[in-house]
Amino acid sequence: MAPTKASFAPGPFARHRGLVIFTASALAVGLGIRYQANKLRQNDLQQKNAGGLYVSVDRSGGGI
Repeated sequence: MAPTKASFAPGPFARHRGLVIFTASALAVGLGIRYQANKLRQNDLQQKNAGGLYVSVDRSGGGI
């Protein structure tokens, strides 16, 4: 039995490969930014709760 033409029809991912790659890339970048922001916020909260000697970076007067 010969394969029918329908069995070789490209799926929705093959037809819109660029859109799938772009969406996956945008999602990965967005999740990376969200992860980094959460880590910075969590680190800041941990340092504030560590003791009375903490001075946040925006009030530290700069640095080297």
